[in-house]
Amino acid sequence: MTADVLAGHAVVMGDSRFASRLARQAAATGPVVHAGAEPLSGESSPGGAIREIQPLRDPETLLAEAAAARARLVVIDVAEDAAAIGLLAALAAMPGESRPEIVAHIRDPGLRRAVDDNLVAAGLAPRPHLVSTASLAAERAVAAMRPWSLAEERGQTRVHAVVLGFSTLGRACFEDLLVAGIAGEFGKPLLTVLDRDPDAVRGLIQRDMPEIEVSAEIRIAAYDPLTLTAPDGPLAAAAAAAPITLICIALEDQSAALSAMTAIARLQEQDGDAVAAGLVVTENHTATLDLAKPAGRPRDPARSWSVFGGIDQDADILDLVTRRADLLAERIHDVYCAEFGGAGAASQPWPRLRETYRRANRRAAAHLPVKLWTLGLREPGRSADPFAVDPHSYENVIKPCAASASEDALLRRLSRIEHDRWCAERRLDGWRFGDVRDDSRRIHPKLVPFDDPRFTDLDIEKDAGQVRFLFGHVVTPAPDGAVSPLVIGIAAQAGASGGIAVPAALSLCSKEPWRPIVVVSALLDGTECRLLAHLAAELDRANQTWRLLVPEISRDNRELRVVTGPGEEALLASFLGRPSTRFAAIGGALAPADLWADPSAPDPHAERILAYITARASAIVAGAEPASAPLADAAG
Repeated sequence: MTADVLAGHAVVMGDSRFASRLARQAAATGPVVHAGAEPLSGESSPGGAIREIQPLRDPETLLAEAAAARARLVVIDVAEDAAAIGLLAALAAMPGESRPEIVAHIRDPGLRRAVDDNLVAAGLAPRPHLVSTASLAAERAVAAMRPWSLAEERGQTRVHAVVLGFSTLGRACFEDLLVAGIAGEFGKPLLTVLDRDPDAVRGLIQRDMPEIEVSAEIRIAAYDPLTLTAPDGPLAAAAAAAPITLICIALEDQSAALSAMTAIARLQEQDGDAVAAGLVVTENHTATLDLAKPAGRPRDPARSWSVFGGIDQDADILDLVTRRADLLAERIHDVYCAEFGGAGAASQPWPRLRETYRRANRRAAAHLPVKLWTLGLREPGRSADPFAVDPHSYENVIKPCAASASEDALLRRLSRIEHDRWCAERRLDGWRFGDVRDDSRRIHPKLVPFDDPRFTDLDIEKDAGQVRFLFGHVVTPAPDGAVSPLVIGIAAQAGASGGIAVPAALSLCSKEPWRPIVVVSALLDGTECRLLAHLAAELDRANQTWRLLVPEISRDNRELRVVTGPGEEALLASFLGRPSTRFAAIGGALAPADLWADPSAPDPHAERILAYITARASAIVAGAEPASAPLADAAG
């Protein structure tokens, strides 16, 4: 197989797992030329041979030897961005009207945006796909973790994410977590960045996103493996600033990631400190991290670990980076253009749309599930479409909001969230406030708070229009879409202040049978266990699906729980062991008891649990349950 006879082949340059895996997949359908230091010729290639060439030469000579001008596909994933851009420039300068499809991995987001803008301006066709495996890994991880939901479930007032490492991967996680924290009634998100060179992180943020601290509180500290989990270390300082929602390990060195994950898990398990969901994000294969992942506690998100990344494991990487990665963003853009038209830069067809607008559509797509959650659709459903909602919610919530001609409290709240998201997205891309808009200098007069007098009623209406557009043209009904659960609380201590009996709760559940039922109870005593047993037995008899959410001050509420009656301990164990039961760590370790406290005074921890249940439940079941209440198979 020589250069003068090659045609319709694939050219892959680089030795990364991404490049190597893509080369193997391409070899299943035709010949491949690989330019890398590590040969792939020994790999199985049923569809075509893999020819190896030396990568150490100037771009023009390399492309000529690879017969890139006659290739169907060219993939560039070399170690340095400068080298990748040099190869792109040589490809763009090739004579002829027909060019191969090009996929180039450029790590630096600023360089990627600048190169893309120049390629679009030059009218190069087909337009090269400039990708970042770090961004793809971060997007997948944050979408799956739903940090806004984790924070709400634990009773937190804002999302606080700790990010270990601020390389390309860490920065991508930082950006996606920041935007994901703009949700519901939450306060400004808090991002704590731990890095070996904190001064470099401060300098990079000041250079690339100088006004980002208007959108989020940013804390930066030194990361040292030896002091990470020390009592006076950076994790302890982060937890003291605000309860931590999520700890995201985004270290490029896998050994360092394993070490950090193990140390943090030990701290959480042994000392009960830095209790938060654990997340490890990698651009590489996840098998090693998955195997070493701490066991944590099943069904307790604050004491569990997740590993995401490794897009090289995708069954069709080329389809992922050229189509699927932007499928939802392109869907939003196409619907917008069809509805509103226009001839400006933001209204160009997706193949010609500048990267800054593509990125805006990606973030709008990523944030739409947050808006649905803010509406109360807090059960995401099983649909593969993140924009799908159940038909009842679509008819009774989505459509009225989309058709609303006036601004009500809900639409105003969604408009505020949309404006805050847009401001954060612009600031992450380096935009700053200025009285006169200047796109070349990234200055915009509307980068002001929602309540600022300079943000006019007309501006608010534009954000409301964006919300109406998304709900009216992008959100779709589906039986397995997102839905608003019916939350029933059980709290024996609520009896004195009112509550309903089990039959009244069952009547409430039967009125809207399509809504999943979430029962929230700490199960602190035998009364609460018997109340749940009665409710569960009747729900099961009516074939109504339900799950249990158990708020905890400390693990198992062991300092508060008193369950000693006949059969109550077995009943408690069966409820806690249900596969659908989840635990919500709403507090860390209990404070030492005050020896001088009035023993008749209300327990502050029990009061906190009651406040948590009251804030979430549509109704609370309270009062005494007869000892003869049905206990058989009540736990399911």
